[in-house]
Amino acid sequence: LINKLDSDMMVKEVRVLRTALGNCFDFPQADDLDNLRFLQTYLEFCDPKNQYSDLQRVTNGDAALWTTNVESVIAMAKPHDFESAYRAREEINLKLSQQGERIRELEKKLDAMKFRREHNLEFAVDITD
Repeated sequence: LINKLDSDMMVKEVRVLRTALGNCFDFPQADDLDNLRFLQTYLEFCDPKNQYSDLQRVTNGDAALWTTNVESVIAMAKPHDFESAYRAREEINLKLSQQGERIRELEKKLDAMKFRREHNLEFAVDITD
């Protein structure tokens, strides 16, 4: 099974597993709940000591994932939590605001340069005495 936080993909993979094993053991087709029960029964049969290949459950409260590499999954998911997303958005807004201010400053300077050129006011001023 692929370690992704994608429930549709996980459901498809359980269906593939059930279909493959069903072809071997002549199981009838079933709904998603039956597929999950089948997977649980299959794992209990194949892993009577409940080690589940050293898999550990990682959850964010809405979804769960079984993996052998918990630290990696947590590290990959961390940038996608709400607080991090909010901070990233605020940083983007601040940068856009600063860029907008800089654009306004440059537009004013450009307008002043156009005015000087249109009125033939382009000359060097020596302010040293």
